[in-house]
Amino acid sequence: MGFFRGLGKMVKPLVNVPKWMDAKRITADASFISLLIKRILKPQKATIEENFEESLVRLKLTENDLKDRYIEFRRLATIFFIVSLLLIGYLFYLIFDSTGTVSWRAIVLSSTVFLIAFVQFLRFHYWVFQIKKRKLGCSFKEYFLSGILGIKS
Repeated sequence: MGFFRGLGKMVKPLVNVPKWMDAKRITADASFISLLIKRILKPQKATIEENFEESLVRLKLTENDLKDRYIEFRRLATIFFIVSLLLIGYLFYLIFDSTGTVSWRAIVLSSTVFLIAFVQFLRFHYWVFQIKKRKLGCSFKEYFLSGILGIKS
């Protein structure tokens, strides 16, 4: 038994797998990533409770400013919608290309760019919807039914 114990004391400093992998750094990074995910998925509480009219007064916006913002956001929403349509068309072209030389990296990249453009479209469209309804913090159900599907409530 003394031989194996002595061999273990001699080999252990040379074969330290957790130190090679930097296990402390991996656990710290994993806890940081889980903290980021929790922050992203948990909505933040509003610091100021106010309605649409109070926010106009606080931000010193006039009706003309509001009208200009409405036109600007609507224009940006339209641009991002057209870009996302072009990108989804290109994505389908890549997927259903008959030559067989499709790069999966190109498909992943174009789908990512499409999702970014589509999210930007939804963002600006949501802002247009809030200005049109003159209400801050519309719920997802209200936005989806009235803003996207056009169902009058």
